Amino acid sequence: MPSEQAAGRPLYSSDLYSLGITAIYLLTGKQPQELETDSRTGEIVWHSHALSISPSMAAVIDRAIALPRLKKC
Repeated sequence: MPSEQAAGRPLYSSDLYSLGITAIYLLTGKQPQELETDSRTGEIVWHSHALSISPSMAAVIDRAIALPRLKKC
């Protein structure tokens, strides 16, 4: 569950995140907690567990689970 939904503040992007995480689980057979996260970006490292996926589909999933970026002022 996305953190904003757990906190009682769901967003439309919460559904996209959930769909992306579900796709990763179906492709890798691993729960999100079982996968590493990039220490620099906080993003889930999953590509090495789903070798038969096309680059364009991987990019769609990456975009669905992308962490929001803060704008610099």
